[in-house]
Amino acid sequence: MRLSFSTRGWADCSWEELINTAVEMKFRGIEVYNALKQEALFEKGGPFHKYSISATVRSLNDQKLTIPCLDSSCDLSLPDDAEIEALRSLIALAADLHVETVCAFASRDDE
Repeated sequence: MRLSFSTRGWADCSWEELINTAVEMKFRGIEVYNALKQEALFEKGGPFHKYSISATVRSLNDQKLTIPCLDSSCDLSLPDDAEIEALRSLIALAADLHVETVCAFASRDDE
């Protein structure tokens, strides 16, 4: 079994702090919540910047860590194209990071 923790509520922590916490507590993964809203992850030199993603994946592998899921606050029940575009961007990021799961939700059950 792989034990992971979510970054939900930990937006003030740096990527390095999250990695160190996971290693120290012997977790196997970090579920990243609302990655697209965390600008520091995508800044130049950030772990999810387009030129840093390969290094991030290698670093996670070296430390025997994974990102099992990219969780989001994307609401699929809203008639808002921005939500769908955000989800598409998150899916593209997941592919780059070799993450198998992306989460979204629906707050209404309207068809």
